[in-house]
Amino acid sequence: MRKIIILFFTAILIFSLVGCKSPSEMAAEKIAEEIAEDVVGGEVDIDGEQVTVTDAEGETTTLGGTEWPGGEVASIIPKFKNGVVTYVVESDTECYIQLGEVEEEDFAEYLEMTKEEGFTENTISSTYDGGTFYTADNGEGIVLNLACNYESNELLITVSKPE
Repeated sequence: MRKIIILFFTAILIFSLVGCKSPSEMAAEKIAEEIAEDVVGGEVDIDGEQVTVTDAEGETTTLGGTEWPGGEVASIIPKFKNGVVTYVVESDTECYIQLGEVEEEDFAEYLEMTKEEGFTENTISSTYDGGTFYTADNGEGIVLNLACNYESNELLITVSKPE
């Protein structure tokens, strides 16, 4: 988790240095990649709104993007079909998906879908006036966290598997 936080702040630094890709901005992107590589100690590739970092151990983490992730960890959970993906962080062992424009009914339906997929072990669930939090594992060490805020219509999904 600490690594994801460092990568997140590195991405903010990079995105502040890089915008549209004019020749001078492409040069800035290259400089930003080199700075980020020094910070994280691995290879960094900036491609528009996405930053991909490969660390010294070969683990890859991708930050950014507004599409449902296509990696192995994201494929473990059902795809949320409503709402709008606003941000993604994806690594070899974890995935974080932030969505907007999520309605309470859509979240309730998605929660049931995840339960049908087997995320019913070691559950912690809390519902309050403004939203719902749910965490469970599938009995195979894969943990799912869902946090839906009904007032802001946001949903945060995290899924992690053992290394």
